Amino acid sequence: APIRVILALGTFCLVTIAWVFFRAETFDHAFLIIKSMLGLIQGPIEMKMGIKKILLTLFTISLILITHWFMRDISFEKVVETCPQWLRASVLAGMIVAIATLTGEDRAFIYFQF
Repeated sequence: APIRVILALGTFCLVTIAWVFFRAETFDHAFLIIKSMLGLIQGPIEMKMGIKKILLTLFTISLILITHWFMRDISFEKVVETCPQWLRASVLAGMIVAIATLTGEDRAFIYFQF
């Protein structure tokens, strides 16, 4: 089991680094961002986060990974079937309201970068 956790964390790290290439304008810029993410450079591209944001991020990632680990043998459909009808309706209504009201930023689809 510990090797599976290590492999899952390794996959997460590799995917996170790979995403940089989709958003960076050039390969040079991507490598600068990756170096900054790893703390290898300091300068104008340095991305600083406060300790609160770092702890919140680590907490959130940990929660996601723990939830995924405990639910690895349970399908999403099975979870939805066990939820009460009022909860399913509330979640669906919340998602519809969020889609209608939270427009977010105007960004091109990630694959349009290529």
